[in-house]
Parts: sequence; structure tokens; C-alpha cells
Amino acid sequence: MAGVVNDFNYTRAMSESDIIWTKETLDQFLRSPFTMIPGTSMAFSGIPSARARQQLIAYLSQLDNNNAICK
Repeated sequence: MAGVVNDFNYTRAMSESDIIWTKETLDQFLRSPFTMIPGTSMAFSGIPSARARQQLIAYLSQLDNNNAICK
């Protein structure tokens, strides 16, 4: 779920987004964070390349999501 890691100052928009991170929602967010979450203050305009987004998502999918920091 977006905006739920303790000790991080999320924008209200991110905290109240109710986004569940899936490959599809992560792809949408990486393409255009400001479109997906209006009001976010991220200094990241997105990754326009679908291939680059898919490669990043594939890499992230290989990480150990049982690690407490990944939850």
C-alpha cells in the first residue's frame, strides 16, 4: 500500500491515495506520478519509456519482499 512506511513524511495525497502496489499500478506511477497522484510533491517526472519501466519493475520483483523494509 502506498504511503504507509513509518518514519517517512509522505504528502497527504500519497497517504490518502489507497493505492495497492501491483506491477500495473507501479507502471502507471512510474510513467506519470503527478497524473496518478495529484498533489504529490515528488521531484520525479516519470519514466516515459515503457521498456525501461518494465525492466525496473522486473528488477524490483526480484527483491525479497519478506524483508521488513519492503513492506
